[in-house]
Amino acid sequence: MKASKFSGTALAVVALVLVAACLLPAGCGKKKWPSPRTEKDRFSWASVQASRDDSCLVIRGKLQGATRNLKGVNLLLETSQELCPGCPFSPNQRVVYSLRDPSLRREGARVTITHCPVEPDTALRLRLDGVNVFQQIPDAPSDVVGLKANRTNSTTF
Repeated sequence: MKASKFSGTALAVVALVLVAACLLPAGCGKKKWPSPRTEKDRFSWASVQASRDDSCLVIRGKLQGATRNLKGVNLLLETSQELCPGCPFSPNQRVVYSLRDPSLRREGARVTITHCPVEPDTALRLRLDGVNVFQQIPDAPSDVVGLKANRTNSTTF
């Protein structure tokens, strides 16, 4: 019987290296859930206007960008006796509107929210935060819009 050129340990090492070489490429690659293409999946507010209708607010906004990704809108309200355009925005009310809410109407890139009731004798400032269907993308805030007490025109700050 002839002796083999390789010992048992050498064959075991070669086999182990071959197995590792075969398994290594299978372990490469990304191991996380697909994420949104951030810039292509974002939207923002092109404009927001507000007016009073009796004891309700009528807020009209126009979106730009990936408007199909709008999941809902958060209305942030700050009420006071007088407007303070230079003051920091400090909302004291937050109302969440889903796309199914009867107070929110959407037509393409245009969004209209009817929010009731609102005290006619108070000034208010508001901001809309658009919620994206992708949770990884932060809410899209609008500019702050102000309404004087008993007035129907809005001012953007």
